Amino acid sequence: GDEDLEAAGPPSEGRLAPQSLPCARWDLGYEDPPQEGREEGPRLRLRQQIADSGLGQLVSDTRFMSEAALKRFLLSLVAAAEGCAAPPEDPEEDGPAAFALSCGEQVAAAVQRLLGQGSGRTDGPVSAASACWLEMLLVDVALRNRDRFQAVWALLRSHYLATLQSPSAKLSYCTERRVVGLLKLATRMLSREHLTASILQLLGQLFAPGAGETDEPAGPGLGLTQRGPLRALSNQVSAGMWALLTLNVELLPRLPLELWQTIFGVVAVCGACEEGFAAVKAFEVMAWLLHEPRLLAKVPVFCILAVRPLLANQAAPTSVSQGAVHLLSHLHSRLEVLIKDDEATDREMDEEPEGEQGSGEDGDTPVLWESCWLPILRLLAEGTSDPRPAVRALCVQALLGAVQDRHLAAVPVGVLLDVLGDILGPATQRLAFLARSSQASSEPPPPSPREGEDSEGWTAVHSPATPAAPAEAAPSEELQQASMCIAVLGELLLRFLPRLAPYPSFDKLWLRLLDLLGSLLGSCSNDEAADSEDDELAALARQWLRRLLGALVSGGVIRKREGLALVTRESLLQVRGGPGLAEELMNTF
Repeated sequence: GDEDLEAAGPPSEGRLAPQSLPCARWDLGYEDPPQEGREEGPRLRLRQQIADSGLGQLVSDTRFMSEAALKRFLLSLVAAAEGCAAPPEDPEEDGPAAFALSCGEQVAAAVQRLLGQGSGRTDGPVSAASACWLEMLLVDVALRNRDRFQAVWALLRSHYLATLQSPSAKLSYCTERRVVGLLKLATRMLSREHLTASILQLLGQLFAPGAGETDEPAGPGLGLTQRGPLRALSNQVSAGMWALLTLNVELLPRLPLELWQTIFGVVAVCGACEEGFAAVKAFEVMAWLLHEPRLLAKVPVFCILAVRPLLANQAAPTSVSQGAVHLLSHLHSRLEVLIKDDEATDREMDEEPEGEQGSGEDGDTPVLWESCWLPILRLLAEGTSDPRPAVRALCVQALLGAVQDRHLAAVPVGVLLDVLGDILGPATQRLAFLARSSQASSEPPPPSPREGEDSEGWTAVHSPATPAAPAEAAPSEELQQASMCIAVLGELLLRFLPRLAPYPSFDKLWLRLLDLLGSLLGSCSNDEAADSEDDELAALARQWLRRLLGALVSGGVIRKREGLALVTRESLLQVRGGPGLAEELMNTF
């Protein structure tokens, strides 16, 4: 009865640890006979009651029931698990045979007798422990009838939507059993291609509303993306997704893009959870998908939707975010197929007309590069502002390595302008701001006079006459990263200036770069700005500003665009040390 179920508590093997989810075994009480020498008390009495009821044999006999009787039995289990007084009528039932109905009613009656229903003791819903046991029994019966699973899938789907998507759902052990049971069913039945889409859509609808296309709208306040009961089960969901994907690898290459989007949506919300295990497991899923030989060139490039939360999740271990950077670098290296031969690229560069913008008529369309390569660079650029130094340093290294290899020489001009102006330029500006901030906060405070008078030895060692430490400190990591980004940005602009200059969008890129270098030099009216002779960033900015102005003048870009020259002069007059450069520019013009 319910007293024994409550006293026994959840089954010892029923509360699955997330790590053991793929291979865990459920203890339903009727698969193994009771052994008096191994168990005592309520658990032994519970096993004896289940054995005496003959439920194990009846559940095994469900494989020989008709579909109508099987559905009737499952409706009884669902009604008992959901706390209904009577099972709902099946609208598809059209008068099954009397013998089939009697079989279904016999099994349902055995379950109700075991739970104490109909004995006069209680007419209300079953206890929480009984509901958990019914959820596991429901999954066991469904898997025993895998050959006609499609006939009962609509019933199971409605049950999980009604219980897990309800606004009144609360976190409990029964909710956990439902989630784990659904993942177990999905793992075993996903290989049935006529059920694949429905199963994945249900997972996306419950755990990541809005991630994929579904037939029904998502319920309010639910899903792993919300602070609902399912968010606390992110460990179970992430482990279940690992089992679901690794055990059905043969099916994955045939999935359409919308189902891939659903998978990435569920993995993404697991990676964004505060639970460390969920984030680690989500990273393992993405790493496996990108490195599995059987999935080579089969995983869509927009899988970075699931990598982004791994990189930005500051609650997860730092190694997860660092691993996400390595996944982005791996995706970058996988795009070698988009690169043309160097000779063909040079030949097409010579044939490009000056007045034509990057319209993709040089072979590779900008749409392909924008959808495959630019998202990787944008995500790496976002990582350059990460507050964790290890993650930020790795993102800077990966970003600079990505923009300096063969990819940038093969992209259309329009994409090249986006890389320099919208990705590398803002990242450099953020790093320069961090370097200035860290430099200002690292200045040592003046020594207290009391500290100098406490000890003669301290005064002798640290007096201005006998300094013990060098006056110049080693440059900070932020300063080194900002300096590298400024140098790479300047070198790339000089390298590709013949390609960029004929395009009208070059004016916008040049003015943005001019604003960046001017912000590093400081304003002429700001007396408190850092001195350019003592500021490494300001000195580097002045050096590159002279080089770039010289390249524009020698290349004839300034002479052909009088408006650009005037705007450049006005900008130079506003920065420290700029009036001299402006005068040289106008004399040359």
